[in-house]
Amino acid sequence: MFLVKFIGKYTVLSLLVGVCSASTTATREVVNFAVNNDNTKVFIDEFAKEGLYTKDELVKIFSMTTLKEKKITKSQNNQAEKKMTWQTYKNKIVTMLRVNGGRMFLYDNKEILQKVEKEYGVDKEVIVAILGVETNYGLSKGKYRAIDALSTLSFEYYPRNNFFKNELKSYLRYTYKNNLSPFDIKSSWAGAIGYSQFIPSSILAYGVDYDNDGKIDLVNSSADAVASVANYLKNHGFKSNKYYFDKVAVNHELAISGLKLTQTCESVGIKLDSTYCNDKFKLFKLDDSVYIGSNNFYSITMYNRSNLYAAAVLEIATSLKN
Repeated sequence: MFLVKFIGKYTVLSLLVGVCSASTTATREVVNFAVNNDNTKVFIDEFAKEGLYTKDELVKIFSMTTLKEKKITKSQNNQAEKKMTWQTYKNKIVTMLRVNGGRMFLYDNKEILQKVEKEYGVDKEVIVAILGVETNYGLSKGKYRAIDALSTLSFEYYPRNNFFKNELKSYLRYTYKNNLSPFDIKSSWAGAIGYSQFIPSSILAYGVDYDNDGKIDLVNSSADAVASVANYLKNHGFKSNKYYFDKVAVNHELAISGLKLTQTCESVGIKLDSTYCNDKFKLFKLDDSVYIGSNNFYSITMYNRSNLYAAAVLEIATSLKN
């Protein structure tokens, strides 16, 4: 049967499938509706207090939300940044196909990118490179319904379930405020959304309605995605047309600085290019070599906390500049 129900600020149209007969259940995948999970019930009671949705409305939402623990856990365990060396990761990510795709995206979105670069002070090539690494310029935005992915990680993935519960709350706030159905948005296994793969809290904090259509839409609006990435990087210290990262010849013992830019040339006691010494930097290792990363490098590790990721983004950006 079809159920049409007005919830909050949008209309949800959903096809509810009847219970399979006993003779066919053995050949069908069992649907694990979130509403039946005890953790979901606690979440509903808590989130209803915000006043965006009533408890009954949240029950209806989660009665149409499915938990996909096996598929999402498998995806979580296969993250490339956790398993690859820099050389392997670079060969996989920094390809001519991706660079050429970036050139096409630059050409197709030239006016918006130039405007955003000037307005936010973030290199357009870096913005494009991030979109290339994240989703191949929008071609791979995710195959899960965001509500399913975030609910699964909130209610059945215990190592970081509190983090994902907060992201689920942010997602419901985002869809409500932007008049979007929570069932229509696809995401990665981790609930990252759109061209830029923003998690919901980042959409609320840094998302930009750059095309002025009344909503932040990172799935369908490349303009919103480009401006949102620029806004994120600007707020994390990125400065346009500055150096990125370079290999340096230093003792490997010095390459232990984590993610914080606490080092200066004086504190490390080594001679480096003056462009780096005029700002804080970090030293880090990629395979058996030591590199120096500028504040711009650091800002990208705030987008994705992987030195491999930041290095690949900046390799692509450099190719696009050339």
